[in-house]
Amino acid sequence: MISTTFYELFDSFMGGARDLHPQKMGVDSFSRSELVGNSYELVGDASDFHFYEKAYDVPYHNRKVIIVFKYYFNGEVSLGAGLSVGDGVRLTALLKKLLMAVSRQNLDDLQLSFFFSDDRREGAVIFDDRLVVRFDQWGARNAYMVSTFECDFVESELFGAIAKNAVKDSLESVSQSVMKVEVEAADKPSAYLRLVKILQKYFW
Repeated sequence: MISTTFYELFDSFMGGARDLHPQKMGVDSFSRSELVGNSYELVGDASDFHFYEKAYDVPYHNRKVIIVFKYYFNGEVSLGAGLSVGDGVRLTALLKKLLMAVSRQNLDDLQLSFFFSDDRREGAVIFDDRLVVRFDQWGARNAYMVSTFECDFVESELFGAIAKNAVKDSLESVSQSVMKVEVEAADKPSAYLRLVKILQKYFW
């Protein structure tokens, strides 16, 4: 377990893929030798696009959640970080935490772009054109649960927009006006309806 909380990780990822300090993950650096020396597992071909990953328990309110932290490389070139979330973090809770953490002026400037599958059971939100948070609904009555944090690797010509492009290629962009109309539709998942109501109350 590391002492860095889930919300501290979120704040770091809001700054981009390279804004996370290694010490927050219990390592001295994000070099390949340091990651291997701290029991990170290689996924992929080390001479090509690949990453090293390791599972951690992180504090979340009065309990802990499991994350899998990933650090990406293209051959020898360091790209940046991402993570997947094991379970237990609601998207609406993350949005409310963000609401409490920023000033009204910064909140007005915050850009939230939502993307969804056709059935609205999974989706992604892009914060300020930097951070992609993917989410899904595990059951018909359940809320949206956060599944990954992903950032573009802006310093890489080849992988510069990899996170945003993956979202745009697989999910449909849904505007604020469309979401406001759909909140009245009875055929939409309960998680979708709850999300839109939270956005209407606090963000729009």
